[in-house]
Amino acid sequence: MAVSMEIKKREKVLIVDDSAAVLHILLRVLTQEYAVITARNGERTLALAATQPSPDLIMLDVMMPD
Repeated sequence: MAVSMEIKKREKVLIVDDSAAVLHILLRVLTQEYAVITARNGERTLALAATQPSPDLIMLDVMMPD
């Protein structure tokens, strides 16, 4: 009897926020279902967005200081 071992690809989510508290909350909520990466500034965001595989979704704080 063959057992099917389906591996589910977890979508990659990039969370961008300058607030450590917001990042912490979103990480706790999203890491169970998604592969989450974070950035706290624009330079890091651009570097992570260019990685392969690229993020499936970018959640961006619109009130960033940089």
